Amino acid sequence: MTQDTMQITKQNDKTFRKIAGKIGLCLCLWLAIFQGLNVVAAVFSELFLYLGMDEAVWYVFSEILYMLAYIFGFVIPTLILRKLLRSKEKCVPIMKKGVSALTPLLIVAAIAINFAAAYMNSYLITLILPFQEMDISLFAEGADEAYEIVLFLISTAVIPALVEELLFRGVILSNLMPFGRDTAILGSAFLFGLMHGNILQFLYTTLMGVVLGYVYVKTESIWCCVLIHFFNNALSVVQETLVNCLEYDAATRWVGGLELAVLLLGAVSVILLILYRRRQVKPEDVGSFGVTFEPALAYEQYPLTRREKLKNFFAPAMIVFLVLSCVMMLTTLLTLMLASGL
Repeated sequence: MTQDTMQITKQNDKTFRKIAGKIGLCLCLWLAIFQGLNVVAAVFSELFLYLGMDEAVWYVFSEILYMLAYIFGFVIPTLILRKLLRSKEKCVPIMKKGVSALTPLLIVAAIAINFAAAYMNSYLITLILPFQEMDISLFAEGADEAYEIVLFLISTAVIPALVEELLFRGVILSNLMPFGRDTAILGSAFLFGLMHGNILQFLYTTLMGVVLGYVYVKTESIWCCVLIHFFNNALSVVQETLVNCLEYDAATRWVGGLELAVLLLGAVSVILLILYRRRQVKPEDVGSFGVTFEPALAYEQYPLTRREKLKNFFAPAMIVFLVLSCVMMLTTLLTLMLASGL
């Protein structure tokens, strides 16, 4: 390795560690701000209930409080991270509006893959941990009225899809991109899995982060990720609403039909995408002399070895966030085990 190469590698190593440290610091701030705002929302919610607010009005008011806490809990750290990154480091979210003819197929395929991953994750959990007899009502409340369903959809699907994608794909993945596409996708997906603070969902949410990251890089549009994320969460809202509003047999038929439709549409989309990829003309088939290709997002601006990337990804602030996330995961697991009588 020449002196110049060693100097470049050392500089890249330093740059990557700085950005990883700033991302870790941002996520620690996110955790503190998010939890703090939720506590404030809970206090105000209980206060107004204690003061005798009408139950329906209180429900709407309470949901709006939690939605605002969720929005600001993500938007504030996102703005802080963008401020922390210097102009020469900063990569802005890609919000390309135009889409190719294949984009709808990619979106449908991604939704189906995430849905299948969630289904398999639930199945694995029931095999590993005996939670089948646990009373789910301890952790979730059904929405029966129309206004409750609308609020449930907004709080569960609309808001998380927007703010989570802006932070994890728009800012975190984008700013890891100069160090390689794989590094950006896998790194942001790992942090996305940790962010949920639930060890039972970690594999699923991490895989979902990989899928969303791939779509972001492939389409160069955060809006596609927002759409996939929205439909992914909205499917769970629809399923839960069907279970709450219909008789058991009818709910089972509708939920089963919905699951089958999503998986079939996804399978068809995957097959069509594979067929298209096989038929696609490669540059070497037609010759590339004199042809100028646009820079791909996979381009590695700051090359580093995998070992260096892994070592520098876990900057001190990132390790702190990892530890705090693991504590949250263990707390969630213990709560579930106690509730199920284990």
